[in-house]
Amino acid sequence: MLSDRVKKGIEKAPHRSLLKAMGLTDEEIKRPFIGVVNAQNEVILGISI
Repeated sequence: MLSDRVKKGIEKAPHRSLLKAMGLTDEEIKRPFIGVVNAQNEVILGISI
């Protein structure tokens, strides 16, 4: 799983501590992470022609 790059191993202990500080449980951290991206913003308005 690609999200294991952030979660597995002794060198990732600081990452896990930040996840736990955000309120995630060990069971939630074991699940895959899924990212959702949205490019909409209010700074640059889209122009339709």
